[in-house]
Amino acid sequence: MLDVDESLLQAAASALSRNRPFALVQYPDGVAEFLDLTGADAARFRPSAFPEAGCKPFEARSTSFDDYARAVYSLVAELEATGGKAVVSRLISLTAAASPVAVAATYFEACPGTFRALFLTPATGLWILATPELLLRRTADGTLFTMSLAGTRPVGTDGEWDDKNRREHDYVTRHITATMRAHGLSPVVAPPCSLPFGSVEHLCERITATGDADFDALLADLSPTPAVCGYPTADALRQIDRCESHPRGCYGGYIAVSRGEEREAYVTLRCARITPAADGSYTYSIFAGGGITSQSEACCEWREAEAKAAPLLNAINHTIDNA
Repeated sequence: MLDVDESLLQAAASALSRNRPFALVQYPDGVAEFLDLTGADAARFRPSAFPEAGCKPFEARSTSFDDYARAVYSLVAELEATGGKAVVSRLISLTAAASPVAVAATYFEACPGTFRALFLTPATGLWILATPELLLRRTADGTLFTMSLAGTRPVGTDGEWDDKNRREHDYVTRHITATMRAHGLSPVVAPPCSLPFGSVEHLCERITATGDADFDALLADLSPTPAVCGYPTADALRQIDRCESHPRGCYGGYIAVSRGEEREAYVTLRCARITPAADGSYTYSIFAGGGITSQSEACCEWREAEAKAAPLLNAINHTIDNA
């Protein structure tokens, strides 16, 4: 049984066939809707790209392990001297016959509790995602919610989180709480917990605040967080530009969406850029990365990125297109 109503999937398929901007979204609470981005819905949905330092052309080509390892080890050597963290991503590209709408139906069902979207805009092209990371939410009563989400290990791992993951996580918490305080807020950090996604889990601290901060200004200052960029931010952006051969596009940016009196923004993770192939199939370029510190090992980081990409990769490979 499909998790998303068939009429919403049909609306998305129709918009995609006509190359009309649209978004098919499903919220963490399970509610799904189709947004026609050529009309009034356009004001409700805003994707924001990761801040690119250069103008690299996009190629739907998987990152090789040799290239990835070379980048990680050069970065580890730098971080041993300077400290900090940088998030390095890799691409996993494959071509499949299944349509993006059919893949979305499979992927959305496999990722409950996340923010899920398939969207097409002239500025971004076609993307699919299922992200566990809330960047910012403001409820009708003005309460603000966010989360510090960083650190990755196999789901169900016993015991305390190790030092590398805790250091990665603490960079994010400090960034978020400092940014909120700069906007006149008093953030409250809840006790840490483990948040599962597929075969991995992440270290998570939920953060709340009340106050009269401007939502868009706070959002702009929160993004990109150290969870998707690194710390210090300026250094991490320079390191990413040096280490990655592909432009990120929406990966690591965010999607801001309005729902009733609430405003929400989610980090664009567990995502793929989708391009049509000449034979009517589609090429899915999955972005997956991890936080590199002076303690990182290339093989471990490579496997971590693969585990993060696995749910989307499985959805693409196991979708039967009935359209």
